[in-house]
Amino acid sequence: MLLHPSARLLTSAFQVSRIWEINRRSAPVEDTVLPIRREYLLIIRPQRTVEVHRLSLGIFAALMTFQDGATVAEARRETEWAEPNVDFPNLLTTLTASGAFAGVANGKHLT
Repeated sequence: MLLHPSARLLTSAFQVSRIWEINRRSAPVEDTVLPIRREYLLIIRPQRTVEVHRLSLGIFAALMTFQDGATVAEARRETEWAEPNVDFPNLLTTLTASGAFAGVANGKHLT
């Protein structure tokens, strides 16, 4: 699976997506206390709008593995190691619907 050219993967010990959402508001921002919590993100622009998707560790592991050029079988192993009860076929369907992939790598050919 080939990630969309605009796709970026980000992990942070802080809730950077929430901080970004708060700072995009046009109204004044009240003091906000955010608990420290690791966040896994897919940032993508499949059309003209930037989309930020919060991910589980398993989904993040799958995308990182695909980004590194792994096969679907390798990505499934990494995903199930990170998140043992994940529904991998459903995960692929969800990621495909989100526009995360640009295509399927079949050897050296894009199909």
